[in-house]
Amino acid sequence: MRAIFGILGSLAFAFLMVIYLFRGFGPDETGALFREATTLPTHFFTTPETAVRRINTILAANDWRQLSQYYELDGTDISKTELETGQFFIGDAQRLSDPRNYLHPFPPGAQFYGVRQLEGSDIFEVDVLWEMDVPWAKKQKHVTRFHMKRFPEGYRLLPDRVITQALQPTENSDEQGED
Repeated sequence: MRAIFGILGSLAFAFLMVIYLFRGFGPDETGALFREATTLPTHFFTTPETAVRRINTILAANDWRQLSQYYELDGTDISKTELETGQFFIGDAQRLSDPRNYLHPFPPGAQFYGVRQLEGSDIFEVDVLWEMDVPWAKKQKHVTRFHMKRFPEGYRLLPDRVITQALQPTENSDEQGED
């Protein structure tokens, strides 16, 4: 009798393992063999200003996996591989010294410049200020604008288009600098 229960128990276990591996359990009924091997943890920033400081630290370390964890990717077709390898963030990994090579969210060393909420949404436009340090554009200032979304837990980056423009000096900028 024990032998029959042992055989039936083994068969039931094997049957459940096949279902788990190939069909799976849970809301999407994806088997364990077909699930994404590693999912990125989800991190949030406290404020847009602290986000800029934290992103600068991450960019200095070229830690693309860490930076990826702050992005809200629901509804996008951006692959995890594209994020973790840095392809989403930089144009050419061999030219990290050129700030124009940083595609998202902004070049390293940028400073928080301003933030505004888009009307009727939890989306915020964040501006950062950074300087070009190349021979043909010494000390030329640029403003880069990117978007963040507010959640109850904090803020996350959105992977939409980043806009960078040269900061136009104002007529009063020389007078203000002399004070």
